Amino acid sequence: MSRARVIFRRLRTLLWTALTLITILAAVLVGVGKLLMPYSDRYKPQLEAWLSREFNQPVRVDDFTGEWKAFGPRITLEGLNLLGKQGGAGEIAIRQVALDIKPLNALIAGRPLYTFRIIGADLSLVRDVEGRLELSGLGVSGRGGGEPNSGLRSLASVGEVRLEESSLSYDDATASIHLRLVGVNGALQLDGSNLAMEVQASVAGGERQRVLGDLGLTILVTLDEQERLSDVRMHAEVGELMLSELGKLLPDQKLRPKSGWLNGEVWGSWSRGEAQKMEGVLDLREASFDTAAAPLQLDHLNTRFRWRFSSRYQWRLDLADLQVEEPDRKWDSPRLSVERNIPGNLGVWVSADYVEPEFPLRVTHEFMDRFQARWPRSVPRQGRGQIRNFDLIIDGNRKLAGAWASFANLDAWDWGPFPALYGVSGRADMAFGDGTITFSGQQARIEWPRNFTAPAVVDIPACRVDIGWGDSWQVDIRDCSVDNPSIGVHGRARIAGNEGKPAVDLNFAVDHARLDGLDDYWPRSVMKPTVTDWLSRALKSGDVSSGRFILQGDLDDWPFRGGEGTLAARVEAHGAEIDYKPGWPAAKGVDAVADFEGVGMRISGSIADLGGAPVDQVTARIDDLQAARLDLAYQTGAPLTSLVGFIGSTPLLQGSRLDLGRFAFTGTAHTQGTLQVPLRSGESGLTVNGELQLSGNTFTDTPSTVRLEGLEGKVSYDAAGFQGSGLKALWNGYPSELSLDADWAADELFKADLQGRYPAAVVIGESPLRDDPLLATAKGECDWDFALSVARAQGEAPNDIWLTLSSKLQGVSLDAPEPLHKPAAAAWPLSLRYPIQAEQPVLTARLADRVSILVDRPGGAQ
Repeated sequence: MSRARVIFRRLRTLLWTALTLITILAAVLVGVGKLLMPYSDRYKPQLEAWLSREFNQPVRVDDFTGEWKAFGPRITLEGLNLLGKQGGAGEIAIRQVALDIKPLNALIAGRPLYTFRIIGADLSLVRDVEGRLELSGLGVSGRGGGEPNSGLRSLASVGEVRLEESSLSYDDATASIHLRLVGVNGALQLDGSNLAMEVQASVAGGERQRVLGDLGLTILVTLDEQERLSDVRMHAEVGELMLSELGKLLPDQKLRPKSGWLNGEVWGSWSRGEAQKMEGVLDLREASFDTAAAPLQLDHLNTRFRWRFSSRYQWRLDLADLQVEEPDRKWDSPRLSVERNIPGNLGVWVSADYVEPEFPLRVTHEFMDRFQARWPRSVPRQGRGQIRNFDLIIDGNRKLAGAWASFANLDAWDWGPFPALYGVSGRADMAFGDGTITFSGQQARIEWPRNFTAPAVVDIPACRVDIGWGDSWQVDIRDCSVDNPSIGVHGRARIAGNEGKPAVDLNFAVDHARLDGLDDYWPRSVMKPTVTDWLSRALKSGDVSSGRFILQGDLDDWPFRGGEGTLAARVEAHGAEIDYKPGWPAAKGVDAVADFEGVGMRISGSIADLGGAPVDQVTARIDDLQAARLDLAYQTGAPLTSLVGFIGSTPLLQGSRLDLGRFAFTGTAHTQGTLQVPLRSGESGLTVNGELQLSGNTFTDTPSTVRLEGLEGKVSYDAAGFQGSGLKALWNGYPSELSLDADWAADELFKADLQGRYPAAVVIGESPLRDDPLLATAKGECDWDFALSVARAQGEAPNDIWLTLSSKLQGVSLDAPEPLHKPAAAAWPLSLRYPIQAEQPVLTARLADRVSILVDRPGGAQ
């Protein structure tokens, strides 16, 4: 047998012998211990003396009992009082403590000989503004503070400390955190300045009975000479944590949870003077958060995370393998990071490989709002779509430092003065004060409430936006075009910020447009509501073949009355219908060119149909867009019937009950005039001034059978009526002179006076006196005066229309008996007045000064 084998056999024999002796010794100790336990209460003074030596301070025990456990005795202390050193510093009292003595641990290096079991304790852990921890009566610093061997250090220095069925409240004065743990079971060990703790507990709400979730915590703490935290290592697991109740225990925040459940596992560390670091896995389900806008809903969020926190001004959160399920979509991102570092001039940095922007934008906005950071005007506050390789940087001065991303099907809104844009794809590259966004979209939607009253759905073949910011911001939209069935526009727009309203430089060309499709898209932030309302109401139809719009200047100086800026535009329209004034006939078939310059506008063209009459030439102008009054000047030659029809279709004769249908007109006449139209809806004050040039026209009053031919002369008119004097006409082929006077507001609405030299037989033959036996004998010519009068009737009765015929019958002879017979040279004054209406056959005539030839003849001649 070799020497090595002999040595091995002897060593094995020695080990078995030692193990046997230890087992026998342990059995003897256990046996002796069990025999002595009934007499342990006699040794209270000795126990207090021993505890005082162990704790290095006076100790008093109210009562204790002893029992033997499997590997040693257990002493249950009722009312353990650590009296502290001189002056009472570190004095604590514990209601019930179990002291387990483990003699066999003396055989194992590093194992404590004693274990303290604190049972059913209500503990309060407080962290003050200096980072010092105090644990009710067991605080690291004790009640008096400053004693290196007081409180929890005193307990843990004796051996292992265990908590059983206890509770722990945690209050952090700096972070405003208030938590309560119930059902706490754990262990604590102290090795010099190293404190190790393992805890299993439930998180409770304001009432201990309400459990919010489960918590498992392992923590290693290193204390400095002043017993403050200097280093912490921890591992925690949370299960089914109720966020709605947990949010009430945490500091006030913008993203306050309303509902949801949290599961997670976290590893973390902290050292004095260094950042707090945490990483782990989070799983969030059925969560809802209150935000400044609508609640933020998350059906499910799962991610790995890493968190570094130095202060509220310096922290970073990294998410990896992020999976998000929202009510209407689901998306994944390999990486999403958010960082704030004010000392490093970083306000907020958001970065992601892929992201659906609505969630991170709202979260970022809430963070910035909490830290009172101003959101940049050139960045939308809300968005939706798919964004890749996204980075957004806000510097320490709360200004945009940079943004980079490619995007598809992007919706961006809540963007200050800029329009909301939906359904575009492109790329953004912005950094250090300037950048570029390029995008395009089919059936993209533009919403601009400050200008548009309805969304515009357009195709955007391409568009480039150059953005500058810094001391002042500027947006330059160029190489941009939009198109839809209502309008096609391309051009450039530059908008620059200053102390007040922005300065603009807009230059757009209109390829095509439908006037009735522009109602919702007039620039209401620039134009007066009275003007835009009139444009929307008046332009019924028509096509724009071309157009140009230029606006340059500082909008603080709008409307550029002193030449501070430029407003110029030209639009060519064809086949338009313009309802320029409610109640007046619409202008149809308008071909016109509209020019905008400065504070006014001018339109010139022609009208195919204005109340049945064509207008060869018309000009319209608004001298001041702020004054909101439209001035029209027109000139045309048209059948007189059409012009009279136009008058009949207007409100000019409203209330007069004058029936223009009783008159018949033939021939073409020329008219020119002006029309002033207030643009405010329902506003009165319309004025009309013009003149009608008659040239060989014919007029017939159907009831009286009066017919005039060859009318020549001018008739002036306005909104109150018309007047004409010295008009030339032929009555039955005889030259005549006609005067007209109409006043729609007077009691005598209309008066016409016809004068001429006619044969008496012709005149009498055309009058109701043609059957009179005396006047029917009249021979010769004389001067005659026909007067037609239309008087306003009362109530609902028809207007009174009378024809008066008068003459001196100078040069007329009558075949009459003496004494009435006079020579032809004699004067026979005649006045004849009779109604035109058949229902009023009253006739009054008077011949000379003394003889009434016919008086009140309702039924026939008398």
